[in-house]
Amino acid sequence: MNVNYNKLAKSIKGTFVPKPLSGTISGNAAGEPFDKHVYTEIKKQFPKNTFRQYEYLNDLFSKNPTVIGFEVRQALFNSPTVLFLLSRGKNATDKWSVENPFDEKQNDTADILVVKNGFYEIIDIKTRNVSKSAQPPNIISAFKLAQVCARMLDNKEFNSFTINFLRLIGCLK
Repeated sequence: MNVNYNKLAKSIKGTFVPKPLSGTISGNAAGEPFDKHVYTEIKKQFPKNTFRQYEYLNDLFSKNPTVIGFEVRQALFNSPTVLFLLSRGKNATDKWSVENPFDEKQNDTADILVVKNGFYEIIDIKTRNVSKSAQPPNIISAFKLAQVCARMLDNKEFNSFTINFLRLIGCLK
């Protein structure tokens, strides 16, 4: 299963997203409406398999209510590399419960996650306000990417996930 990026591009081309109600129109505040818009469009293609990263973790843990604690929750992932990319810290994972679910974090690796049959399509949305001269958007750190590559090689994991970066240049209304 893969996201049809041609179909996605056609569905979002020429669309607008609302300006944030408060704060500045830069950084994460400006990019978030775009990434939520893309999430909605991908969810139309894969309604049961599309998640925000925190939603996926909440779903995974809530479907496994007898699995409690950091180490055993880590074992729910069939890929050590995906575990590295998506998991939360020990303290947060130990404290997770249905009553205390994860919230979205700005530093989550995946803005959007499509999961099916043990394959993870990790999607990171990058935006740029063309009306402002600014630094281009950052992507996953070089160090984290090096760690991912090392884990992939060590675990011979070449077919369990993809990381896709979408760069959107758009308009806020």
